[in-house]
Amino acid sequence: MTVNKERVQLLVDALRSGEFTQHSGALRGLVDSDGQRGYCCLGVATEVALRNGLVVEEVTDPNSVSGLKGQPWEQTYQVMCPAVGHWYGWAEGNPLLVGANSNEPRQDVASHWNDDFNFGFDVIADAFERTYITGHEATPVI
Repeated sequence: MTVNKERVQLLVDALRSGEFTQHSGALRGLVDSDGQRGYCCLGVATEVALRNGLVVEEVTDPNSVSGLKGQPWEQTYQVMCPAVGHWYGWAEGNPLLVGANSNEPRQDVASHWNDDFNFGFDVIADAFERTYITGHEATPVI
């Protein structure tokens, strides 16, 4: 599978835009009582794909013990649904990112950059750009 650099650039631009409030633990969630939505970096990726023509029917998983819906927003383990990952050219819904310095992980999945390491969207945008547009193209974790 080949990564679509133009689509990844749309994601990089969205992460840097200031439009999205950063959130962790879910692709998209409410961050305040006014209904303001927050997104993890993979949620921004999902929103960008949907805004740019990808059609993903929202599906409810009747077997889910947690009651979570299926694609595109409520994925198990909170990664992008396969259709979104494939739209970018990633084999999986949680692409690997490559760090640039000793303050960043050498390689780790995008959700960890957002949720575990608490990097801001600017740092994550740089990692997507470095990994998939200008530099080393990482192999997504299976």
